[in-house]
Amino acid sequence: MDGFKTHLLTFSDEDHKVLARNTSDRYFSLFKTILNYAEKDKLINKNVGRYIKGIGKDSSLPKFLTIDEIKLLDSLPYESVFDVKNAFLFACFTGLRYSDIVNLKWSDLSLEGDEKSLRIKQIKTEVEILIPLPIQALKYLPKEKSIDLNVFNMPNNDHTNKHLNKWKGDSLSKNLTFYMARHSYGTNLYNLSNDIYITSN
Repeated sequence: MDGFKTHLLTFSDEDHKVLARNTSDRYFSLFKTILNYAEKDKLINKNVGRYIKGIGKDSSLPKFLTIDEIKLLDSLPYESVFDVKNAFLFACFTGLRYSDIVNLKWSDLSLEGDEKSLRIKQIKTEVEILIPLPIQALKYLPKEKSIDLNVFNMPNNDHTNKHLNKWKGDSLSKNLTFYMARHSYGTNLYNLSNDIYITSN
């Protein structure tokens, strides 16, 4: 058990990418749950997992970008067949997750009239939401296409994060992930409104 815990905390793939501590904790907790069921079904005589402490989640605060840092990123050039820069900055002003950005279609957007918005069913929570689109977000939308097409052309999540860090270069010391856009949106919205209810909804 201790060996498996060490493996989770030190494992790295061929790109030298390690597991996040929260992911390691989740895998280890799942393994302990399997041992509990095995003991219950009398498949093992003794569940040693009862005596092994879990890994524990990362208690550090999620990182976010300030408005000035977002403006800095906006000023940096980005050349690619993908829309990573615009999608990331769009998420900074809408709070959309990577999974929702990837699946966002033009049919989800309402761009007519004065009140522009998007309506989607979130991939993770399966909850339908309506988000008003501020002027800052609209500037990052690419040229409108057929309603059944995706708004942004994106690589997978891992490659998206690599694109983000190549794009920011040495301009920021922070390591960028797409999730940081969502957290930046929530943090900056709270700082501007000082209302946790508005932010959480």
